Amino acid sequence: MTPARPRPAFTLVECVLAISISALLMFGGAALLFDMSRLSESLERGGGLKSHADGVESFLRSSFSSSAISDSSKLGETFASNSDKTVFVAKKPESMGAGDWLLAFGCAHDHPFYVSPTGFSPEKLCWLEHSDGALYIVWKFVNPEEYGQDCALYRSEVSRRVAGLEYLYYDDVGGWKAEPALRETSTGSTMPEYLKIIFKDGGETVERIVRLNNFTDGGIK
Repeated sequence: MTPARPRPAFTLVECVLAISISALLMFGGAALLFDMSRLSESLERGGGLKSHADGVESFLRSSFSSSAISDSSKLGETFASNSDKTVFVAKKPESMGAGDWLLAFGCAHDHPFYVSPTGFSPEKLCWLEHSDGALYIVWKFVNPEEYGQDCALYRSEVSRRVAGLEYLYYDDVGGWKAEPALRETSTGSTMPEYLKIIFKDGGETVERIVRLNNFTDGGIK
């Protein structure tokens, strides 16, 4: 048997090259960690107000346009609805406080925004609430999570930078009107066509408008 030839040691050039490559990898890894920490901080702070407003607008637009409610009686007391009966003006759930009128809609699919101790469930009923400069969705499952129990109510934050909401109604006489609260009388239109969201952060203000009716239609009349 031929004895194995001894393996030559690394040369000085190879050692220097290996150390250089290791240093580059360590520097790249440190830079990546720094970028990830900055990204995490940016996400936690919500980024710029315009980008934040765009994200909230996109989420609500998708929520309203995909809304599906198989049994509106489970919303409780309702006052008005859009033409497709997918978005309603409904009383705020009693156990969450005295009866304000809120926009209500349904979510018929799993979504990571709606988290409960028992996990995700397809069918949910949702109410959009503005309180103390923040926008929330109060929601519950259509069916109880535990047999024989009432449906638990949850409150999930959408944004902390909402200064106010306005509801845009279109009346045959008078045209467009923006009102700070949902109408409670049958004078004129009872269901707003659009929701205006007013975002504010320091001295910066941004507005976004979300459609509530005729989702396949064009723009504002």
